[in-house]
Amino acid sequence: MFEEYLQDAAYFVNQARRETEEGHEEEARRFYRVAVMLGAAAMETFVNFLGGTFETAGAAALQPYELALLTDKRFGQEDGTFRIGKQAAYSRLEDKLRFLIRRFNVKVDPASSREWGEFLKFKRHRDDLIHSRMTEDNTPLTEYERACSTGIRATFALMDSLSMGVFSKHLRAKLQDLADLDT
Repeated sequence: MFEEYLQDAAYFVNQARRETEEGHEEEARRFYRVAVMLGAAAMETFVNFLGGTFETAGAAALQPYELALLTDKRFGQEDGTFRIGKQAAYSRLEDKLRFLIRRFNVKVDPASSREWGEFLKFKRHRDDLIHSRMTEDNTPLTEYERACSTGIRATFALMDSLSMGVFSKHLRAKLQDLADLDT
């Protein structure tokens, strides 16, 4: 699904651009909001995909507490044994990403990486939309354009780096074209 979310985000950015060119600001904002939400959700979905992949691979891939972190499950003692429980224990996306970066020696430094910083800004933009206390959206279209252009590109770059670290291969070529948002 993360691939579809990236494709959808790129589609909605291009729709927003068309609406902007035609002078339809409200319609453009509508498309940009969806692009931001889907673009950021793509990363969450990708991390969930990784967790599911490791869960399917079995115990050798990750330690149980590592798998619990990625799959949002509680890890603790039950009947005298440490194991992954059935109860949910949600972790922040940033914590999961930092774990994956360190665990798989991904060539991204959260302290200084441009892509990391741009992704976090993009995610904050998404969070501001999701948890908004505003009565209406007056975000300038140029701000949306900048957020989507840099945010989706950073999301893709970070996902591609994670893919290289975990699977030793890049994301599919059809997704690399989306990084430029010219689809």
